[in-house]
Amino acid sequence: MYKKNLEKLEHLKAAFENNRYYQQPVIHHTAKKEPVLLSVFTSSHSTVFYLFTLTGKDYYQRHQMTVRIRGNTLYIIKMEFLNDDQYRKGYGCLLLEIAEEYAREYEIKKIVSHFPSEDIHNYNRNVAFYKKNDFSVYGLEAVKKIKIHKGNGSAEVKNPASVSMTEENKEIKEVPAD
Repeated sequence: MYKKNLEKLEHLKAAFENNRYYQQPVIHHTAKKEPVLLSVFTSSHSTVFYLFTLTGKDYYQRHQMTVRIRGNTLYIIKMEFLNDDQYRKGYGCLLLEIAEEYAREYEIKKIVSHFPSEDIHNYNRNVAFYKKNDFSVYGLEAVKKIKIHKGNGSAEVKNPASVSMTEENKEIKEVPAD
């Protein structure tokens, strides 16, 4: 099953190679070792990270996170998962890792996300999700301070998942808007 999913994602990656909206496609893996396709789109005002997963025989699900840089802060504008059955599979954690690496690349010192509180269940799920990913939660806001890794011989230890993600996705950079 893994090999077939990987082949299908490779096919989708090839289809995106010259696509204006799904730039720099890269096969990646969640913490649960599921292959996914990561792509990025950057305009003059925001960046969108797309995560494609296989949910059926030939059905792709697109998840996305929209971010915007203001000053020294990366704001998560929106995280979108289309079905409730797509929660707790590692997609959100992977998108947050990507956002953190993106922030480091641009020497951003903080990531902020505001999340809705339609009901207590969703609020509690959001709080648990952000805390699991080392964010501090204040009411309806999640904040994570970013340590910038510079070539100064710092003895700071990186998260192994973060390191492998960085090595696999070095080509994720801001692309000039048309």
